[in-house]
Amino acid sequence: MSTISKELAIDARAYRSGLGVYTRNLLRELHDTFAWPIHALSHREGLSSIAPYCSRFTVIDAQMYSLQEQLEVWRSVRQDKVLHIPHYNFPVLYRGDLLLTMHDLTHIVYPEYATRLKSRLYANPMLLAGARRASHIFTVSTYSKQKIVEHLGVDPGRITVVYNGVGKDFYPGDRTVARQFVTERFGIQKPFILYVGNLKPHKNLDVLLKAYAELISKMGRDCALVLASSDQSDAKRVIDLATHLHISLFFVSDASNTEIAELYRAAEVLVMPSFEEGFGLPVIEAMSCGTPTICANRASLPEIAGEAALYFEPLDPNQLADILGSVLESTSLRMSLAVRGIAQAAQFTWKATTERHIQVYNQFFL
Repeated sequence: MSTISKELAIDARAYRSGLGVYTRNLLRELHDTFAWPIHALSHREGLSSIAPYCSRFTVIDAQMYSLQEQLEVWRSVRQDKVLHIPHYNFPVLYRGDLLLTMHDLTHIVYPEYATRLKSRLYANPMLLAGARRASHIFTVSTYSKQKIVEHLGVDPGRITVVYNGVGKDFYPGDRTVARQFVTERFGIQKPFILYVGNLKPHKNLDVLLKAYAELISKMGRDCALVLASSDQSDAKRVIDLATHLHISLFFVSDASNTEIAELYRAAEVLVMPSFEEGFGLPVIEAMSCGTPTICANRASLPEIAGEAALYFEPLDPNQLADILGSVLESTSLRMSLAVRGIAQAAQFTWKATTERHIQVYNQFFL
């Protein structure tokens, strides 16, 4: 008869996205503070970034959201006592204590996704199944917790809100040095507005592009718009809109943390225009670097950015253009936002994030 191993298994295969930021930092902090051995699941390409922080690892190269993934993950963790999946793609055959992190419910609450065939056949059923099956659920904001309770019917007592943290690469630095780096590395010579994140419709880049078009055509501002994204799957839609608006964009893809941090420091302002956002990690990363930040007044963004950001109605490109113009014109406003942002971001640490996780983990080991 097989025995159950008193290990915590963590799925760390999503190494390039925000999920990767979350799992890498969690594993690093757990390495020094968690009492039980950790079994990490890794994609081959991301193995070097997590191997030092786990007792053992299993390489799984199966495609995400596939039947092969279901089988390989289950085979790898079936003897582990506790399994933490930082997403909703949990192995349905697993019978141990299952912990899920539901970062957001974009597939359910954002209309354009909710009606897609992939959402109806996979994402939505898996989210509902995960809500029923999980022993406990982590989420990254009070906003997301409210949505999970509302749409999935989860008892609030089974959900723990654990904010994300700021990585060690993100701190205030010399803006002159950062600007020189960005010019040499990416060829961006003008002052620039920065967006960091994927290019999917819920990120609301249409309004950002329209606001930027107004800023340079009607207000006469001489600045660039930089989109830093490791996911270029929706790039054609964004480029087509830019062409229609007669504007140029700078795309930065697959940048390292160090490069993203220099982009933050060099930018005049970061804009986070999302309709839906479970947390909004670029907001606190930018603030930690001293970058003035403008956010849509939607979803979790006011919760995370607090009084350290300026806000706009996400359907109003004119309002965003006006706020951008004010920030670009006023050195004192940028300095004020930078100071407030640094203080706000200091509240979010991966150490605190990990301590909250351990409190929950221990309930299943002790």
